[in-house]
Amino acid sequence: LPLASDCTRPREAGGGGACGGMGASSARQTPDASEALLAPGLPPASWPRRRLLDPMTSPVPSPLSSPRGGPGAGASEGRPAEPRLEELIPNSGTQQAEVLREPEASLFSSWCVLTNTLLGVGILGLPWAVSTVGLALGIVMLMGAGAVSCLALHFLAHVAVALTGGSKGPAEVTFYSACMAGAPAARYVVDAAIAVKCFGVATSYLQVIGQLGAVLLSEVMAWTSDPEPLRRQIIVVALLTVIAPTVFHKRITKTASQNLIAIVAWLYITVLIAAIALGLIPVDEVQAAGSWQVAPPPGMTLSVVASTLPIFIFSFTCHQNLFPLVNELKQRSLRRLDLIIVGAIATGLLMYGVVGLGAYMRFAPQPKPNIMLDLPRCSLVRVGELLAIVAVIFTYPLQLHPCRRSMMILVASCMGRFMNRDEERWCRRILTVFILMGTATVACLVRSLGITLAFVGALGSNTVVLIMPAFLFLRLHHGHSGVLWYLALAVFIAGCIILPTSVTAVIHKALSDPAA
Repeated sequence: LPLASDCTRPREAGGGGACGGMGASSARQTPDASEALLAPGLPPASWPRRRLLDPMTSPVPSPLSSPRGGPGAGASEGRPAEPRLEELIPNSGTQQAEVLREPEASLFSSWCVLTNTLLGVGILGLPWAVSTVGLALGIVMLMGAGAVSCLALHFLAHVAVALTGGSKGPAEVTFYSACMAGAPAARYVVDAAIAVKCFGVATSYLQVIGQLGAVLLSEVMAWTSDPEPLRRQIIVVALLTVIAPTVFHKRITKTASQNLIAIVAWLYITVLIAAIALGLIPVDEVQAAGSWQVAPPPGMTLSVVASTLPIFIFSFTCHQNLFPLVNELKQRSLRRLDLIIVGAIATGLLMYGVVGLGAYMRFAPQPKPNIMLDLPRCSLVRVGELLAIVAVIFTYPLQLHPCRRSMMILVASCMGRFMNRDEERWCRRILTVFILMGTATVACLVRSLGITLAFVGALGSNTVVLIMPAFLFLRLHHGHSGVLWYLALAVFIAGCIILPTSVTAVIHKALSDPAA
């Protein structure tokens, strides 16, 4: 395709300008840019240095002419216009300035976003997950989930850097554009999986707010009535008064300060649980050291393992926010992205190991799905519960943003065209309200945090962590081989096996557990 700047050159003798003078015969001989980019086996090094936009990225159709008969070629043949790849040359006009901004995020702020996305409520459910499989298998599953998650993030970083063509300037890499470059037929599946996963995680945040808020308020007000109505009321009030005003921002970097506060809150909870597990905090109400065991429990079955594994995978899920970080990271490079990834996963492993293993050994044989409900009642624990509520409130937007974006991409794809500015704004508002109301409804109806974590991990996290990154890496490196390619193949096969097995086991467990 000609550059936008070529369109302004005066016509030369014997032919038109670079844009206006392109005749029908030359247009037929010019290959479609999207076809060249989607050609199987095309190595990333030879990809054009262009931005691949999803249907919601451009507020108006691109001014560049289609090489196959103009912008209305598809519609003129009686077919609805499909969302297609568009080119916007950096700094080529005001439209570009409205779509893209210069990267502003530092390594530290990017680490804060990725780490806060990773931590979340998974840290509260790990002791219960370890108790179902035993200490030895729990350690193996925890370390394995962390290593595979780190590897999958590295796959996505490879894809993102390749799609930007090594550019360090403005970029708009999305899962939609990544799928369009390597697997166009899978673009809707990927965005649907991200939407389901983020919707479920946001629901678990509201469950934690309701459970811990009801405990704190009942103690302060000395209420002895049924806590269930109070739990639902706290969810609704917190959603409307605290969360809703913070989630209508368009950009994820607007939550940088909240991310740091949430990480500090989870760090406090980690230190608190470690101190209680080691007996450093003398509290009379703490139960005696539990009868923990290294070997798996006697009644453990393959179904139990299959329904528990998604919780470990869920705990390391932050992949949905990697591409937004790629777009906003200053001095973008694979090395800088790997530093962020390794730092986030290492932080998660350290905190998960302390909480998951330490709390299990202290409150064995059967800690509760929300470990905060097992802690002794003292002022330090109450502060921890309050900080946990603050942390999930600040982390909620990190799940709503990618969920909303994936839904908007699906809506624009169904429309068959780009959204204009007004449509994009109203769609964003409507979907934000829908996500808020939907997560609140599910959180009020489902009481068990363990069931929520297991189901979201089985359906959403398996797809986002295992299947999707490996699949995109394999497709975009088709025809290549090497250690990394075979690792991606192994991760993809493992995800395809784990997904149906885990979903079946979790559904069976949910139906057989009346307390859920």
